[in-house]
Amino acid sequence: MVSKKVLITCQYGLHMLPSVRISDRLSKYYSCNIRIHYKDKDINAKNVVDLMANYLKCGSEVTLVCDGEQEEEALNVFSDFIENELNELPHK
Repeated sequence: MVSKKVLITCQYGLHMLPSVRISDRLSKYYSCNIRIHYKDKDINAKNVVDLMANYLKCGSEVTLVCDGEQEEEALNVFSDFIENELNELPHK
């Protein structure tokens, strides 16, 4: 199991488009359990509905957790998306 703390810096947080993109990008790691820990919540990062239901706002500090096959690669892809690509998405 590997984990990393990251900060949601996108002013719109994880709304529908980022949730779909995260879920889509992580779906190829089917043998890896990928979650977001936030406060007392444990969010399935491969499930769009779970991501949207727990709408993470700008400024939220979360812990990304990957456990299973290709966990290191999955964590790198996931954290790169949150830290870099999230702010590049169209938000209108």
